[in-house]
Amino acid sequence: MPIEMKYMDNAIGVLYIAKGTLTGKEIIEADKKQLSNIEFLKKKKYFLGDFSGADAIEISTEELKQIAELGKEMKSIAGNNVLAIVADQDLMLGLGKMWKVIVDIEGFEWHTNIFRKRDAAEIWLKSIAKNLFSIDLTI
Repeated sequence: MPIEMKYMDNAIGVLYIAKGTLTGKEIIEADKKQLSNIEFLKKKKYFLGDFSGADAIEISTEELKQIAELGKEMKSIAGNNVLAIVADQDLMLGLGKMWKVIVDIEGFEWHTNIFRKRDAAEIWLKSIAKNLFSIDLTI
């Protein structure tokens, strides 16, 4: 099932919602969709990836690296952003941590965190957006 994307807080935020079996290809397609509109992407301040509805994932190491590269490209356009990943299953949590290591090594300078519960991710996003951007998110 493809990833559903919703724009939040007057389109300064992007919510990715995954359900069912998620593939690396679907994540790559969602990221490429973001990159297809550079002016729109420049306005983004935060991303929330909710993978708690995914019951399985099919992703290769190469796809994970490609996703990180696309993230790097997004960072070069959108600048300093905040990203929260929600992963309630161990495999998804582990993949999220692997992705975080890749972006940390690459020096993204994004504020990234991984959570098992969406409410915890939203609390963190609201707090960090307030501190970094002086924005009150409505998520």
